Amino acid sequence: MKSAFNRKGPQSFTAWFTADVSAGISADDLVLRSEDGSAVIDPSLMSVSYDAAHRAATWSFPGLPDGVLPAGRYRATLLSAGITDAAGRQLDGDRDGAAGGDYVLRSLLRA
Repeated sequence: MKSAFNRKGPQSFTAWFTADVSAGISADDLVLRSEDGSAVIDPSLMSVSYDAAHRAATWSFPGLPDGVLPAGRYRATLLSAGITDAAGRQLDGDRDGAAGGDYVLRSLLRA
């Protein structure tokens, strides 16, 4: 699994998966928390789209002014409980070979 953050213009966060997770992906599967933990971006301010050809989910922020996160640094976490493949298996976000375990982006996103 890999991910990327687009900081230019309306911002977005994209995650590429090894399996089709289109049936279970939703805006609230991504948690964006400020570096100091004091703020979390409300999922109701996000939207998610899914590109089946590339198995990529892209979250954008239409509920925020100009689609841009407030200035700061954020930790991105994908919640495995809500992300499942077609067989209903949860994301192996911690890459331990077993379903479950959230995916935490090691580097902080800078908005």
